Amino acid sequence: MMLAYNALLDSNTQAVLALSTGISGIVFMAECMNDTSLASAVNYPNYTKARLFRKEPFFLLSLSLDKYPEWTWKRTERKFVRTLPNALTEDLRAKSRLAIAKLEAITRITHNINVARYKVRMGLGLQETVYLTKKIQAQRFKDSGYDEGTIMEYSYVLQYADYAGISLKEAADDILFKARLDDQFLANTELLRLRYFNKIRNAANSGQLPGVMEEFMRDCYM
Repeated sequence: MMLAYNALLDSNTQAVLALSTGISGIVFMAECMNDTSLASAVNYPNYTKARLFRKEPFFLLSLSLDKYPEWTWKRTERKFVRTLPNALTEDLRAKSRLAIAKLEAITRITHNINVARYKVRMGLGLQETVYLTKKIQAQRFKDSGYDEGTIMEYSYVLQYADYAGISLKEAADDILFKARLDDQFLANTELLRLRYFNKIRNAANSGQLPGVMEEFMRDCYM
């Protein structure tokens, strides 16, 4: 099945500014760039099969990125048509270049933050729920004054203490300590996301983005 492509459009002309298979990046772009909107799955249903003289079902993928504004989205028909010549201005092309550069930067930042967060992922289904419940139980047990008479209410703490061969108090404190480390790590990556998403949002031209990305990579890995 062909991937669904989402488009960032110029609101005034409906001309294509950028394309992506990732909807979150396009949503961010529509929020941070004035007079833009998004169209989801623009290759469905009319651009999913190869046709005569066209090997690529979705023809926009075979175009260079600077050609995007030359095509306009018709929502009612879910088809692309040539942008009217009087609408294809240098301002529109510049807007597309900025959108493409911002989208690429957002995609790279998102990827790198996800990679950084791998260390707190276990790859097991619902493991985040387990960790959150364990943290909540440990905190409640601590708030009870480590009342061992209530330990059956805190099965994760009991399980941890039994497995590690330590006291219930030590188990609760250890769970909370590890949770604080993970919370601090996630807070650091969230600060990165907020800081650099905002820098990209405020970039006035594509020439500013390489410097932003260089700074991000330094902060992320150094």
